[in-house]
Amino acid sequence: IGERSKKTLGKVIDYEIDAEHMALSRIFVAKMVLFFRLQEYIFPRKNIVKITKNTVIVKELKELKEGERAAAPSSAYAA
Repeated sequence: IGERSKKTLGKVIDYEIDAEHMALSRIFVAKMVLFFRLQEYIFPRKNIVKITKNTVIVKELKELKEGERAAAPSSAYAA
């Protein structure tokens, strides 16, 4: 959910843990219809505002500087 607009950006479909520091390093979010991913975002830890049981609050996409969000998040899943 966007911090200011309260707009749902999608569901968390994956996450990455920094094994050295045992901390969440980023989350992968996708807006999905049936089994199709319409939009995908990657939010690094510094853009995550709050995590609750049912939601993750992140900085608005408009607030992020260019280059802070991934241009091609699907590349993160390449084997």
